[in-house]
Parts: sequence; structure tokens; C-alpha cells
Amino acid sequence: MLNGVKTILHFVSAENQTPHPDFFGIDVNGTDTLIKAALDARVKNFLYISRIGSDANAVYPVLKAKALAENALKKSGLNYAILKLSEVFGEGDHFTNQLSKFIKSAPGILPLPEGGKTILQPIWIEDALSIIFLVLSENLFNRNIFTIGGGEYFEFQEVIKLISEKITKRRIPLPISPAYLRVYNLWFKQSRGGFPLSNTWLDLLSVNRTCALDSLPRTFNFIPARFSHHLEHLN
Repeated sequence: MLNGVKTILHFVSAENQTPHPDFFGIDVNGTDTLIKAALDARVKNFLYISRIGSDANAVYPVLKAKALAENALKKSGLNYAILKLSEVFGEGDHFTNQLSKFIKSAPGILPLPEGGKTILQPIWIEDALSIIFLVLSENLFNRNIFTIGGGEYFEFQEVIKLISEKITKRRIPLPISPAYLRVYNLWFKQSRGGFPLSNTWLDLLSVNRTCALDSLPRTFNFIPARFSHHLEHLN
């Protein structure tokens, strides 16, 4: 299946499946299957995109699955690079576009899990792609793990405010327990388009997942883009 392949770029995840993403079938078992195929084909390098906050002991499936996939790669004997990224934003993303849909479909009141206090560190998609190209061009597959985020911290409520202003949709924010939103998802399976947030997003918003603000310039020697400067794709 992988005959002649020298480098694998593994970006596949169940994160955007609804209502019940198969993290262990896709992220964990799928990665394990791909690793075995790579070993059989003597693939030289393996790049895996993970998330900041991945933890094999996490109670949140998305973060647990990412860590288990990372661990399988670490034990494989392959030359690898793991990129642990924060939320990626830009045209076609599953971050700002999903939040835009969430805002548009909200019935006047916008529920904010954890009161919107969770800290995010968005990274522009072109910066993320530049990192990938640098890893490839510099051959940084010496079993490296790079933890990279954008150059700004935002509370979730600030991100919502910036996106709301960009799409000119006013909603009344309402702090609410994620447990109530999970019950809504259980019963209605996000029947109103993107409303409310998926359980995966509720999990991701349950913990602050950040790294040093200078992670990108310190590691790859360039300055990350500003979040508010690259939201044109939402218009």
C-alpha cells in the first residue's frame, strides 16, 4: 500500500464527526495501522499532527486519543516529528467557521460553556503550513516533538466577540454549564445546524491548552500572524 512512499503526513482525525466521533477507531487504531504499514514499507519519515493538551490519562476522548496515537508513534522505531498545535484558523478551518455557524444558529442567546473563560491560542493556517514545510525541508524527523501555538492568548468569550463582530451577528452571551449542553446534544444531536457546540468542542473548552507565546519564533524563527487580521474568510 505504501510502496515507494518516503514520508507520511498524517492529519486524519475523527474530531469533526458528529454526533459520536470514533476517536479510538480512527485516531488510535487508524494511526496504529498506518504505523505498521509504514514499517512494512520501510517509510523513512512520519509527521503526525496532534493537539496541545494531549494526555493519555485525560478524561476527554479527543485529548486521550491524540496522546495514545503519539505514544504508538514514539514506540514504533520510525523517524518522526509530532506537531502539537493549538486551534488552527483560516479559510476552510474547523475552528472559526464552526464557531461562526454556532453563533449564526443560536436563538438570540449564546450559551458559553465555562462562562467563556477558557484560554485559547489560535494559530493561523499559513503559519501552521509553514511549520510543516520547514519540518520537511529541514528534515526535522529526529523523533522531535514541537509544541506550537499562536502569538496571542484569548478567552473563549473574546474569540466569540471577534467572530460575532466580523459576521455582524449580535447574540446575548449566557454562561452555562457544559453538562447542560451535553444533555442537549444527547437529545437533539445538534439539530439546529451548528448549535450548540459539539461534545468534542465542549471537551476542548474544558481545559486551557496553551504554550509559550514565543514558541513559534523561538522554534522556527518567524512571527505568528494576529488572529483579528485574518478573519476575512468569515465574510
